[in-house]
Amino acid sequence: MQDRYYSFQLVDMRTDNLDYIGTRATGDQAGRYLIAGPDWRGEVPAGISGIIRSPSRLVFLLGRTEVKGDGDLKDAAKVLTGYALQPLSKVSGAVPPEASAALQLPAYVDTRQGAAQTLFSTFNALAPLHRWSASEQEKLARFAAIGVKPGVAFQAPADLSEAVAEGAVAGREQVRAASSQLSVEQQGWLPSPANVGKFGDDDLTRAAVAWRYIYANNAVEALYPMALHDAEGRMLDGQHGYRLHFPAGQLPPVNAFWSLTLYDGKTQLLVANPIQRYALGDRSPGLQYDADGGLTLILQAEAPKAAPQGNWLPTPQGPFNLLLRLYLPKGGALDGSYQLPTITRIES
Repeated sequence: MQDRYYSFQLVDMRTDNLDYIGTRATGDQAGRYLIAGPDWRGEVPAGISGIIRSPSRLVFLLGRTEVKGDGDLKDAAKVLTGYALQPLSKVSGAVPPEASAALQLPAYVDTRQGAAQTLFSTFNALAPLHRWSASEQEKLARFAAIGVKPGVAFQAPADLSEAVAEGAVAGREQVRAASSQLSVEQQGWLPSPANVGKFGDDDLTRAAVAWRYIYANNAVEALYPMALHDAEGRMLDGQHGYRLHFPAGQLPPVNAFWSLTLYDGKTQLLVANPIQRYALGDRSPGLQYDADGGLTLILQAEAPKAAPQGNWLPTPQGPFNLLLRLYLPKGGALDGSYQLPTITRIES
């Protein structure tokens, strides 16, 4: 598949990236790849291009195929018909194994006590599906004292139940706070942490990245600089308008594509708006570049009167944040020398 970015990102239960199939990792040629869990010891059939091993029995697979605009939708849809996910038995002709028993997960309950009960009950149910490292097993041994045990129905000791509930709330707040401090801020921007996708024992960063943008790619596949503040260090808020400026020659350096997406600062969800525009990027129709080749985007709640409408990204009336995605980053984006665009408040 030439001239079209695609990737399949394979992620384990802890959000570590296992491997990739795609433009960068395996190239444009067709192939068959075997995804195997921690206990698989079978024979690899002929014609397999590569094996991806997972320490989890559950694997998340995120597929991305570039669409270059509305006129490209039909061709992109044809590409999708060439993808297939099949059980190994269908490829090898072997007798398929018996289906696994359905997972029994607790219903979500959004209360202070229920938050802890749901969190730890879900963990206990899922934990047996992962092969934990030695350091993780040491942590699990400590957690057993409060009822967190793989494969066991969660029940906090009576004398610790209140502390466990409070701990779940405090932990959630710690993760939320860490999600706004993932790296050293540079003129309002937080560059992607260096260990995204391969967190090791850095559990807080793992959780904080999941809070902001779960299933983030490895840096060689994509970077995710995030902005919570303007260049003066003030929180981004839709009560004000902003200019985001890329100087000439300073558009994001990528081998695939880039985009800027705006999220509600309270919900971390996309912001509903009358023109149904949630992101701008190198594939956006109607972008108008500056006379010198630079690019200025307008971020505000109301349509701008003195700027190109195609350069407008609608904001909510309250706090918001920005995520700049660089797919297949290159050069300065990878070595840290690339200067991220300046975000300036428009003073009325």
